[in-house]
Amino acid sequence: MFFYRRVHGERGGEINNCPDSLCSIAGSAVNKYKKFICFLLQHTSMSEEKTIERKQIYNGRVVQLRVDTVSLPGGITKKREVVVHPGAAAIVALNENGEVLLVEQYRKAVESKTLEIPAGTLEAGESPEECANRELIEETGFQASKLDKLVAFFPSPGFSSEVIHVFKASGLKKVSDVEAELAIRFVRLDEILERIRKGEIRDGKTVIGVLMASAPIHQKPISQ
Repeated sequence: MFFYRRVHGERGGEINNCPDSLCSIAGSAVNKYKKFICFLLQHTSMSEEKTIERKQIYNGRVVQLRVDTVSLPGGITKKREVVVHPGAAAIVALNENGEVLLVEQYRKAVESKTLEIPAGTLEAGESPEECANRELIEETGFQASKLDKLVAFFPSPGFSSEVIHVFKASGLKKVSDVEAELAIRFVRLDEILERIRKGEIRDGKTVIGVLMASAPIHQKPISQ
């Protein structure tokens, strides 16, 4: 700290009270240090990883697992485990009273029942909008007359390629000849927000979808 103050001055940037040769060396060292940090930030943190090798480990009904060998700056190689997912659509469906349609189901991965907005995986050749309409009918027995896109997000970009497209659905109508696959209930928006705050609703797409639907920005549908 003493050396830094002597070289740069108490206010920083000023060089005083030291021989010219020492000041020149110190100033050069500081500049090189700054350039080195900038280089690291630009070429290490933000650099795109080049795939050297790709190996598929598992091919399941919904997901695939692959291991990529990637090249990083400085000749470093790393292994990246990637879950390949076709994507999904989720629906914040509101009735005429502003209540949200939720489904209850058991999730084996977390060994517990969850309360969620309806959602499902995109089928081959299916658009997110088509998936949203299909899943809403299949899971709840309701059909929407209007869909507005709220957001699309990566739930786990550290290891998965999945994108979840979230829609706001309105103009709900019961489909007479369709039996709901899951237990359903309509819940007030403020009650859902309170349960999210309390940690009672922890499903990511439900948290994001409900927060987006309750924010003023939802009045402007995003581009597809």
